[in-house]
Amino acid sequence: MRREKHIRELSVCSTIPKLGNEELMHLAYGLSKNSNLAVLDLTGGNFDARGLAALVPFFQRNPSLEVLSLGENENIKSGGVQLILSSSLLHKLRVLNLESCGISHFGDSCLMQHVSPSLRVLELSHNEIHDTGAEKLAEYIKSDSCQLDYLGLKNAT
Repeated sequence: MRREKHIRELSVCSTIPKLGNEELMHLAYGLSKNSNLAVLDLTGGNFDARGLAALVPFFQRNPSLEVLSLGENENIKSGGVQLILSSSLLHKLRVLNLESCGISHFGDSCLMQHVSPSLRVLELSHNEIHDTGAEKLAEYIKSDSCQLDYLGLKNAT
């Protein structure tokens, strides 16, 4: 019986500097056979919603993913957040880093509607939260379903 090995943690932020859409699409293909990845760190990438779309099938097939770091990628914006939401990924995550992702209040408002009780860390620093996003965050924090241990909002406007 052949036993397949699967990677549990993958950080490409220092391995592939400025990971772009094309590189992310190749990475997504490689990840398509791994259903045991628990940590995916794509911090500092240079991809947008189109590149992130290549990962949606992986997100949908991977029940083990607990940590997703997309920080320091100004190109993700609200469109990228929408893709993450459409994949039902937030129902499984414990840590989501969206620091400096160019997210507007629209992204935050939609995000807060999909956060599950399993999420313990949400990093939204250096994004444009605006009043509407801040109100949605406040509503979520007051709700019984909020189980966050950490909410990052440093330099959020």
